[in-house]
Amino acid sequence: MNLLIVTNIYPQQELGGYGRSIADFAWGLQNRGHNIQVLTSDAPELGIGSKVGPSHEPVDRSLKLKGSYSGGVKHMKDTRERRETDQHNAKIIRHWLEKICWDGILIGNLDLLGTELIHVLLEGGCKIQHHIGFVHPPFAPSECPVSSNYQMVAASTAVKTALINAGMPTTEIPVIYPGARMEKFGVKKTGMLAPLAANGNPNRPLKVCFAGLLMMSKGVHTLVEALIRINQSGTCVQASIAGDNFQQGYREELERLVKQENLEGVIRFVGQLKRESLARFYSLHHVGVFPSIHP
Repeated sequence: MNLLIVTNIYPQQELGGYGRSIADFAWGLQNRGHNIQVLTSDAPELGIGSKVGPSHEPVDRSLKLKGSYSGGVKHMKDTRERRETDQHNAKIIRHWLEKICWDGILIGNLDLLGTELIHVLLEGGCKIQHHIGFVHPPFAPSECPVSSNYQMVAASTAVKTALINAGMPTTEIPVIYPGARMEKFGVKKTGMLAPLAANGNPNRPLKVCFAGLLMMSKGVHTLVEALIRINQSGTCVQASIAGDNFQQGYREELERLVKQENLEGVIRFVGQLKRESLARFYSLHHVGVFPSIHP
């Protein structure tokens, strides 16, 4: 089948894990013999974007964002500029709809592109699955596309529940988990054995890690506060925190708290990691922690 994937950002340009998960869907579909075309934006603030994706899938980065991801989400405020961007994106999408007869379309994250594009994509007359990875609905219930060709798909049961509770006009929302590329991790990939068993002493500390965007909803401050208490109790725990700062002042406040407690050598911030480095990162630790505040 010919499948079109439309999403706001795509590797090699990355922000959090969602772009990677869409790229993994592309990898899985391509491995099953489908022809994949990715349509996305070019966000140079996130690195250099290639016309070829991680699995050698073709990527068109002609869409334009209504804002940027430089230092967090920044929305385009000029009404005329937003309208012109919408018109540009609609033109690009129609070009692709006319160029190839699509059997299906997978929509990822439309932040800064706008959900208005869904109505343009529906002009293609094929089935559309909109994979929603966040508990915040992408649009108000009244704006949900009314078409037998459109279907929302949730990345987890929690996301499905949130969509239903938000009043979406359907409860028929399948759950398709992003999954994990297990062959990208583990001893066979990294050549690294697990760290020595921990006993909580300074010479054998428990090593924990977090990887994700640094923002309030990810709950990293909860992890830092817990680490401070555990170390104060006499149990030695070390932590590494990976990920880009996505909320102004958030990482700085965490670092201030760590410094205040004299734990700079115990809790480290290592920045954003590519998947290869992330595999080695996990191999260095005993426990991965995901302290998200919601749902």
